[in-house]
Amino acid sequence: MADESKSLTVCKLDQLLNLTPHTINVALPSGEWVELPPSGPPARLEVDRRQVGSILIGEDTVPVYATVLGDCDGLPPPDNSHILIVSRVVAEHFPFRHDLIFPDEVVRNEKGVIIGLSSFGVVRNKG
Repeated sequence: MADESKSLTVCKLDQLLNLTPHTINVALPSGEWVELPPSGPPARLEVDRRQVGSILIGEDTVPVYATVLGDCDGLPPPDNSHILIVSRVVAEHFPFRHDLIFPDEVVRNEKGVIIGLSSFGVVRNKG
């Protein structure tokens, strides 16, 4: 069962900060669209890749890397007045942060190209 002891409350549009590098287009249930431009520098995790092995496929060797996630640049501390839109990997790295949401269900056009989203997601620890 997911930890749902803390849930997001309804917030106003001006309380959302988009900490991704992309404009987010939100499809509202009314059929309208809202555009959320980036609010500033994106929240990004430091990534260190280390080769931990390799796989032999025929005559070729394909490397296997471990990805080690470090500190996060551009993520402000919680302030109880904003909900921060971040990438899913940032949200997953901070499951104890109840102010982080990420783009969840995508909306595609007739060619299958992502044009926006219809929901946001949160990460909660199992517990």
